[in-house]
Amino acid sequence: MNRRVSTSRRWLVFFAAATLPVAGFLAGCGKSAPHSGEAQGEVVVTVKYGGAPVVEGRVDLNDEATGKGGGAELDDQGVARIGDVAVGSYTVTVLPPPPDPTPVPDGQRAPAGKKYLDIPVSYRKISTSPLRAEVKEGSNEFEFDLKSSK
Repeated sequence: MNRRVSTSRRWLVFFAAATLPVAGFLAGCGKSAPHSGEAQGEVVVTVKYGGAPVVEGRVDLNDEATGKGGGAELDDQGVARIGDVAVGSYTVTVLPPPPDPTPVPDGQRAPAGKKYLDIPVSYRKISTSPLRAEVKEGSNEFEFDLKSSK
C-alpha cells in the first residue's frame, strides 16, 4: 500500500510540474496589443490597378530594421485595414492570395494558377517594392495605384 501511495504522489508531482508551465504560458496570452507600450496607428490602405480596386490579395507593412509590421486582406473595395501598427517607416508589399491547397488526384495535372496581373511582381517583394508608408500615431490612410512593371 505504501508503494501505491508513493507512485500516486510521483504522478501528481509530475502532472503539476508538466502543467504549471503550460498554464503560465496560456495566462501570458491575454488580449494585450502587440507592442502595447509604444505609440501606434490604425492604417487603412487602398490598392488600385489602373484606377480599379485590387480585390484579391493581402497588404503587408514591413520594417526590416525592427521586424515590426502588420498586414490584412484586401476587401471587395480594394481596402485593407490594419490595426495596432507601431509608429515608423514601412515598406508596403501587395501579395496575391496563396494557391489552392487542395491535393490533385493521382494521374491528374494541377490546374494552372491564376496570374493576378493586377499585382505586378515588383510589388510582391520587400526588396523590390517601391511602396512606402510613414505610420504616425492615430489614423493613417494610404492609397496606391500599382503600375505595370513591364
